Amino acid sequence: MDEHHGSSTPLKATARTRRQRCHDPVQLRYADLRQLYLDDLAKNKRKSLRRNIMTGEAYTDSLTHLDPFMGYTKAGDRGVKVSQISRSMITKFENERKAAFASTGTINRALAALRRMFKLAIENKMLNVAPVINAGAELKPRQGFLEIEDYDRAQPSPSTFRICFK
Repeated sequence: MDEHHGSSTPLKATARTRRQRCHDPVQLRYADLRQLYLDDLAKNKRKSLRRNIMTGEAYTDSLTHLDPFMGYTKAGDRGVKVSQISRSMITKFENERKAAFASTGTINRALAALRRMFKLAIENKMLNVAPVINAGAELKPRQGFLEIEDYDRAQPSPSTFRICFK
């Protein structure tokens, strides 16, 4: 009998059983995490989940650039191994999106989706740990509204334009 746990199960067997309950992360692919995420969006009836009318495939805008980066370009692709998704790979994704002039908010939405994928995998006992995924600082949202009268005053009237023809 194990004096620390009050059972006759050896500690090694307990650790092995815990590992067996989790899926083998070496076999887990990005497509598996992606499907967990899409299923979660559907279960929670999120408006961001849409269907392609041509293919019927579920998608969300937050995955538009993340999917190809992770090796998922069409239904049936498996994507990269989850064990390869590291902080350096995530940083590379951020840098590529910044180089393509994507806004910080757009990048953050993709990172939030990836973070949620890992959280769902942990909740479903498919993984034990996830990489740290930090969001970048976003600009403050716009404030105030422009009344129609103020908008009209800011616009030049047609009489102020000169039309030149050659």
